[in-house]
Amino acid sequence: MLTDPTFYVRMAQDESNYYAGVYLLLSVGLLLFIVGFLGCCGAYRESRNTLTLFFCFLLIVLVAQISAVVWGYANLDQLESLIRSNVASTVRHEYGVISSRTFTFDSIQEGVMIFFLLLFIFVNIFSSYF
Repeated sequence: MLTDPTFYVRMAQDESNYYAGVYLLLSVGLLLFIVGFLGCCGAYRESRNTLTLFFCFLLIVLVAQISAVVWGYANLDQLESLIRSNVASTVRHEYGVISSRTFTFDSIQEGVMIFFLLLFIFVNIFSSYF
């Protein structure tokens, strides 16, 4: 699931939502790259001002992440119903018809199966230590 490039292909109903999500993820990735580069440069040059700016950017990113989690928790019921309806509609109308949708949902199911298999192995191996 994490290594599947088609995982997020069809989690929204129309293509504009998909592209908005892609652009958002690319923008956040670029911002984090710049912040990380700023931190490396500040550490290499031992610049107090650059490291302070790096810390401020990291603090802004942390606050944004906490805000996103709080918003997601506050709208959990609406998000869950939206995801359920989108997934159900995609499976009913597009699974087996559009090959990319079929591949995406098969990959999701394989990823979930592998996750639970690894979890089962982990619990069985380390249960003797607890």
